[in-house]
Amino acid sequence: MRLPLATAAAAVLAFGLAGTGLSVGLPVGAGLSGLTGPSGPDGLSGDAVLGTVGLYECPDDDADDAGARCGTVPVPLDYRSGAGTLGIGLEWYAAPGDAVGTVVAVAGGPGGSSTKDRDGFLDLFYQLEGWNLLLVDLRGTGTSGALHCDRLERFFTSDDEDYVAAVGDCGRELDRTWRRNGERFLPGSELFTTANAARDLDRVLDRLELGQIDLYGVSYGSYFASTFAARYPHRVRSLTLDSSYQIVDLDPWRVTAVTTSRTAFDQVCTRSAACAAAAPGSSWTRIGRLAQRLRSDPVDGDVPVPDGDVPVTVDIGALVTLVNAAGGDPIVYRELDAAARALLEHDDAVPLLRLASVAAGFGGDEDISHFSTSLYSAVVCSDYPQLFDPRAGRGTRERQLDDAIAARAERTFAPFTVDEWFSYSGESYVDCLHWPAPDNDDLPLPDRQSLAAAGVPTLVLSGDLDTITPAVDGRRVAAQLGRSARWVRVHNAVHGTALWDIHDCAGRLVREFVRQPAGLPTMDTSCASRLPEIRAVASFPPRLADAEPSTAAAGGTTDRTALQLAAVAAATVGDAIEQYWYVLDEEVGLRGGRVEITDSEVVRFRFRQTRFVSDARMDGTATWDPVDGAVSAEVTITGPDRIAGRFEISWSHHQPHAVATVVGTVGELVVRATMPAP
Repeated sequence: MRLPLATAAAAVLAFGLAGTGLSVGLPVGAGLSGLTGPSGPDGLSGDAVLGTVGLYECPDDDADDAGARCGTVPVPLDYRSGAGTLGIGLEWYAAPGDAVGTVVAVAGGPGGSSTKDRDGFLDLFYQLEGWNLLLVDLRGTGTSGALHCDRLERFFTSDDEDYVAAVGDCGRELDRTWRRNGERFLPGSELFTTANAARDLDRVLDRLELGQIDLYGVSYGSYFASTFAARYPHRVRSLTLDSSYQIVDLDPWRVTAVTTSRTAFDQVCTRSAACAAAAPGSSWTRIGRLAQRLRSDPVDGDVPVPDGDVPVTVDIGALVTLVNAAGGDPIVYRELDAAARALLEHDDAVPLLRLASVAAGFGGDEDISHFSTSLYSAVVCSDYPQLFDPRAGRGTRERQLDDAIAARAERTFAPFTVDEWFSYSGESYVDCLHWPAPDNDDLPLPDRQSLAAAGVPTLVLSGDLDTITPAVDGRRVAAQLGRSARWVRVHNAVHGTALWDIHDCAGRLVREFVRQPAGLPTMDTSCASRLPEIRAVASFPPRLADAEPSTAAAGGTTDRTALQLAAVAAATVGDAIEQYWYVLDEEVGLRGGRVEITDSEVVRFRFRQTRFVSDARMDGTATWDPVDGAVSAEVTITGPDRIAGRFEISWSHHQPHAVATVVGTVGELVVRATMPAP
């Protein structure tokens, strides 16, 4: 499945290939010509040894600060011929004291760097006392020869013919990059398969002289982990597949993405008290009405950002992209329904334009240390089923693709047409149309091998709001694995249930399973049904008079305007907390003003003339503790005719069905009010 193309700030050493437009990033101290022994930066001997691998001070300061040692293991570039050598980069985090075992954690993509995702993996496993943590960049990513087809890495979006052409060019460049014995070219376009990556990890574990590992994979990492466990079951003590999708019988259309979207948007609204009260009925139906509007009448405007304004257009393609992004971005779930209603009912495009400007973007960054689009294409075009025969000629492929589209029922992706979904969903339906035909098959699983044959204890985690790797797919994977597997659906969770789990339910389940894989059948997973809901926005009122008032509590005024001021003040705080995930340092209010952010153990917000509605501005401060969820604010909000409210606001961000309390004054009026936490 395609994820947004990640961006990165760090540089990676690259080996230029003259005249090809292609460069292949190399791990420090490694070369495609091979290694004669363990080496560190600049080929120096490592200062420690694990098995037969020299470990050295990590060149990445973040890894070094976290206590890692780094290493490189040489593997064959081409396992069939034995030609060429590629360095596989790793980070080793030794357990304090005597180690019980080793967790190997693998990032998603394909194309993501496991070592660049170290913060998430360290957060997930730091409480797992007695276990080492090993991060290995799969071939073609990060410190393991990150692929960089120059033209392809510079694409900002991937929904046009030029992108498809760039993918094909990348494959042909790979086929003209490495020579066997200085003569015949190696088939580079088919050397970066999941199967080869699994062979690499087997070599790495041999060289490190490790026993059985506890293998964790997220998203595509779960695809890789399933492949590795099926091929090398003796290596794996436990297997965790987080946000998993199928190797066996993967549908090339991935229809479960849209069928999950239809229910997920409705579930988000009905589970959220504010949305359910403000907008009874079906969120998906309202999104359908928005699609109809945008199809004939797109909206555009300037979205203010700290450095100026960004012009944004929201058309039917942008809406398809947003719907698909929701499975990995809870803020899209939180805002899209209310943004649709703002446009349809008030002709107010501001919330929708802002959402489209910050969500579902592609990277457009040539840095490949975090994510290689070139490697993504090499894996997808080699391993994933296509809507055409990859061995056929170009004309035949195009006819087969046209026939597949024509045969697809038009309402499959309703309210979107097949063509709209095909063009803008982000799925790789057409990317591989010009990829070189393979000389050999190197599929993830050998012929007639089943996942169940491995018999490895396996925990399969699925977020019930995940449309990237939908829960129905995870359940099928667990069934294919047989009696050794247990599937757990995590309610109110999106893609990457344990890796980005601020509530630490899925994370605790992973750690408990690793400690005692044999206890999987009876493990208490009840927390997975108790995660707090995504609090969908009730509405985006354009003006104060349009806002739903908060509910007066005992001893407080029932004046409507005062209660509206209280509600808008709380909504402004809630909006700033959610937008924090996008901006991290400084925000522009929905309708103007600024929010300055100080990011430490407790996140602090300073509001400066911040406007959630057009005719009320707010100043003051708020704090949010990401660990325990406590939110508190002291603010002053001034509305039309200079009516002003001074409020103290509090709620628990992590509490299911949380209620916000607002206490203060508006002129001579005493306000004591409650409302669903924003």
